[in-house]
Amino acid sequence: MSNVRRIKVGDRRYKLKPLTLEQKKVVARNNRKADDWLFLSDSDSYMRIVRKDTLEGNLKIETIYK
Repeated sequence: MSNVRRIKVGDRRYKLKPLTLEQKKVVARNNRKADDWLFLSDSDSYMRIVRKDTLEGNLKIETIYK
C-alpha cells in the first residue's frame, strides 16, 4: 500500500493508516477534523491519532477516548 507510513514513537514502531469511517466518526465527535489525522493505535477505551502535517517535524499525537 502506498498510503501506509511507518513512524517510531519511543521504542515502538507504528504503521500509520488512514482513518476508517467509524474512526472518523469518533474523531469528529471529539471536535477534530477527521481529514487532518492518521490512525496510530487503539484499545477498547481509547484511540491514538497523529496529525498529518506534523509528520516531518515534531509529531502531534493525541489520545481520544471512545
